[in-house]
Amino acid sequence: MAPHVGAQSNLNGAGPAPVGSHPALSVAGAVDMGGNVAEWVWNAWGDKRFLLGGAWEDPEYAFTQAAAASPWQRRATQGFRLAVYPEPPAAAQLAAVELPEIDFFAIAAGSDAEAAFTRKLARYDPTPLRAKDEGTLDLPGGGQAQRVTIESAYGGERLPLYVILPEGVPPPYQAVVWMGGLNILIGRDTDNGIRFMTPFLEFLHKSGRMVVMPVYSGSLGRNDGRSLQRLYSGPVSRREMFTAWTRDLGRTLDYLQTRSDVAMEHVAFIGLSLGALAGQVMVRFEDRIETMILWSGGFAAATDPETAPALVRGVEDMTLPVLMLNGRHDFVFPYATHQVPFFERLGTPPDQKRHVVWDAGHFGFPIGEFLRENLDWLDRQFGPVARAD
Repeated sequence: MAPHVGAQSNLNGAGPAPVGSHPALSVAGAVDMGGNVAEWVWNAWGDKRFLLGGAWEDPEYAFTQAAAASPWQRRATQGFRLAVYPEPPAAAQLAAVELPEIDFFAIAAGSDAEAAFTRKLARYDPTPLRAKDEGTLDLPGGGQAQRVTIESAYGGERLPLYVILPEGVPPPYQAVVWMGGLNILIGRDTDNGIRFMTPFLEFLHKSGRMVVMPVYSGSLGRNDGRSLQRLYSGPVSRREMFTAWTRDLGRTLDYLQTRSDVAMEHVAFIGLSLGALAGQVMVRFEDRIETMILWSGGFAAATDPETAPALVRGVEDMTLPVLMLNGRHDFVFPYATHQVPFFERLGTPPDQKRHVVWDAGHFGFPIGEFLRENLDWLDRQFGPVARAD
């Protein structure tokens, strides 16, 4: 299978690159349509203008997502492209884009009956796991991940898990369960997808934590090619996906409970973007998760008005400690209208939640500060990892 165009572009990079340094080409033969710098286009959304293609600091899936900002904003990740048109563009191509806007400060939370129904959907019968050792996967930074499969909660499918053990730390281990961004619904090769994500998580197992990476329903090798379509087709389809992911998380924790090398009182969940959005739904049904860290999360700009009350209710019902790490210029989870109301409506006690915001976009946070925030938070919640003598 050919690599996704995002993987061939200057995304997840360290800075801008000379034009044509990366092999991705558009159908017209243009280079750097994805990554390098996000490009201003004419179309407006309110008083903002759109930026397309993603920038060098963004994850691969930013190639397929639009951003918008004040046309007076200037950042190193923004640029433009000159074009010569054989004839003037049609008026429809220059028209403003209308997107639904939700006031997350004012919207009423969902009812008790709706919350009870959602919780009921997440339940599953505690059937045998039938765990099977599937060997190991060599990782890019050295080391290996254990491959394990277990029976899923919805029958007919095995749920793959990849487990990375820390070195130089005696068990039982603190554990972090991970869910990635939209990239997990784009790539369809499980091993390559896991190898791609593990560098982002290397600091966790090097700090002495076990890292657990479930292959959620419809992701990576479990994707039949229609996962993105299901995610965006409507609220019912999206709810079905989130329900399956919630059960996958539950089964993952069922499996961890069978391992003598896991400290079940010290299990965290970390989600990036899509994983942060799904995590706020999944984790609230789990009393075995002790803390949650959201990378680039909050209420999503693309939230369906029909499902917004239920999301708000879930956030208000949540009481576990939460760390949010965000960029101020994130269009997927806008700062003032989607990050801040999420944090303020979060039911977690004020001294058990923290929101850190950097001068960044959807990702591309300052690495030293980012690592320190994550590790300090885990140390605060679980205590420092005890190294072997």
